[in-house]
Amino acid sequence: MKNIEFKVASSSCCTPQVTLNTIETVKEEHVPYSHNLPVAIIGAGPIGLAAAAHLVERGQKFILFEAGSSIGQNILQWGHVRLFSPWQYNIDKAAERLLRKQGWQSPALTELPFGQEIVYQYLRPLAKLPELEPYIKLNSRVISISKKNTDKMKSANREAAPFVLYVETNNSTEPVKHPYCGHCTSYSISIVELL
Repeated sequence: MKNIEFKVASSSCCTPQVTLNTIETVKEEHVPYSHNLPVAIIGAGPIGLAAAAHLVERGQKFILFEAGSSIGQNILQWGHVRLFSPWQYNIDKAAERLLRKQGWQSPALTELPFGQEIVYQYLRPLAKLPELEPYIKLNSRVISISKKNTDKMKSANREAAPFVLYVETNNSTEPVKHPYCGHCTSYSISIVELL
């Protein structure tokens, strides 16, 4: 894969202008990945679940790995702390659309939530949606990511090689073929080999 070159058409350092040629180059560079390929998401917090919601809306397949035993596990460690931003800035729009289809009622958007409220009133209902729940793997810590059959010295066709995620579950580590690659067509996990 060749590098993408962005051309700045403005003299300002803070407001780059993207030219038409740049947009076409970006589109060309992403053609292999625009097919309906599954995506691996690491972490079932607000960002990971929002990513999953966006993928659902776009009809993309995904699998989400969460190291903890529950959704939003890390947030619950500081769940007693009130956030400094109101609900309206903590609810992803795609996630909200999916939740509303199931009858979810948003908290008052101007209120400042506690961390645990984010988990119990937003993240867990989102994770329970039928479009997300089957693809969330709890107690699955991703400890390493690499490209299959490559190393520091082997880089031929690296861009075409599937990723391998090393996932720790139940005190064992298994390499799992990453579903976001040209060689995989299913959201299911394919075990490459057991350690």
